[in-house]
Amino acid sequence: MQTATAISVGLLVFGGVMSCLVHPQPHSSSTARGDADSVRVGNSR
Repeated sequence: MQTATAISVGLLVFGGVMSCLVHPQPHSSSTARGDADSVRVGNSR
C-alpha cells in the first residue's frame, strides 16, 4: 500500500509541476512548490 501511495503522491506532484510549466504564474507556481515540499517532508517521515 505504501508504494501505491507514493506513486499517487508522485503523480500529483508531477501533475502540479507540469501545470505550472504549461501555465507559468509566479504566485501559483510558488504556492505549488511549497505544497510539494510539505508533501515530500511528510512522506519522508
